[in-house]
Amino acid sequence: MKYFFVVIFQTFFVFDEICGEVTHGTFVSKFHSKAWITDKKTKDWTKELKPLFTLWQDIKEPQIEEALNSLIIINVEFHVNQLGQSLSVDDRTTIFSDTQDILSKQPEVHNLCNSIGSQLRMGSTVKQSIESESKYMNWCDKKIENSHLTKVTKNLNDMKKIHKHLLSLIKIEFSKIKPTKAAFKKEIEEFLGTCIKTETFRNTQSHVIYMSLEGKLNHIKKIQTELWQTLKIIESILNEYQKQRKIWVNFLMALRDTIEPCTLHSYL
Repeated sequence: MKYFFVVIFQTFFVFDEICGEVTHGTFVSKFHSKAWITDKKTKDWTKELKPLFTLWQDIKEPQIEEALNSLIIINVEFHVNQLGQSLSVDDRTTIFSDTQDILSKQPEVHNLCNSIGSQLRMGSTVKQSIESESKYMNWCDKKIENSHLTKVTKNLNDMKKIHKHLLSLIKIEFSKIKPTKAAFKKEIEEFLGTCIKTETFRNTQSHVIYMSLEGKLNHIKKIQTELWQTLKIIESILNEYQKQRKIWVNFLMALRDTIEPCTLHSYL
């Protein structure tokens, strides 16, 4: 039998456009137009560069929403408190403490889910504004030299490799969220079911009840930790992408001579 429990799903949506600011998409278009003035036979730089300035182009809103709507369980404490005389005072205290430990970590999970969702919807896309508009305005007035275009061409494949690597990493980690959340939900549901059944048990079975509940809570903690670790890895991938993208913008504006290798390797 399944037992009813309440979950709140929360989603934060971000507007698709940042009005009045220089976005990465605007920057790429400007680079192409400036490069074309320098060399009419140059590459289609919009086609070459624009995909690099969004980490995950083909991720859809339903994917983000389904994966990152965090579970906030709001009736666990009620059922734990209803255990009453079914457990000894010490065992009940331990169960309550472990339950509080799990619940206290959920807001952190929730906030990190929101942050990652915001990055995927806006922060890691071409719609996000560049960091320094003043540098951009100064660059707009300067000609792109042929020597710089040559340098950018030589580095383009490395930029693509870095982007491909980070995209591969985030897809691997993102795919872990849904099954981990499903396992977390299932364990919570089973824990609540055990709590409800326990309300009719006698003290003679108290230690058996305690061992069952404690075992389930330990499993829930393990799954919660796994989810947290996956989210933190995704956060680090997004941070690395943001760093690389900033480097690429400065490199394309000739504010630095080279790009940098990716500092993240496989998490497998």
